[in-house]
Amino acid sequence: MQNGWEMGSHGVTHRSLVGLPTWMLKAEIQTSKNAIEREFNTQVKFFCVPFGKLNRKIIDIAKQSGYQGVCGFFPFKYYHQAAPDNILLRLAVYSFDTRKAIVRKLASNWRIRVEIVKQNVVNFCANGTVIVQKLK
Repeated sequence: MQNGWEMGSHGVTHRSLVGLPTWMLKAEIQTSKNAIEREFNTQVKFFCVPFGKLNRKIIDIAKQSGYQGVCGFFPFKYYHQAAPDNILLRLAVYSFDTRKAIVRKLASNWRIRVEIVKQNVVNFCANGTVIVQKLK
């Protein structure tokens, strides 16, 4: 970390990784890490999954690639229970978020639920991007 900033990886092509063959997953996850580390001479510790979608295979490959953790979206199932090891739950900040929305994202009470719902709706709509990419 330098000056309060840390660089993470988000994959090479920003496509959904769920369902990709192992060799493609490794290419997406390792290539992006290596490129950032080489270009910016810094260690990349975290992988942020495109569209927030992840599974055990993605987590395992990220760990094998040298990441300390994987960031995924904040699904409701973790609202009252801890997330699995090496998973960092996050709420995305969108260009249409207001200051009030960002404050809700930082809350530890019921207000965060509004943002979790919003994120899940946006993420669901982002599936359209995934579908369009597959049709190309």
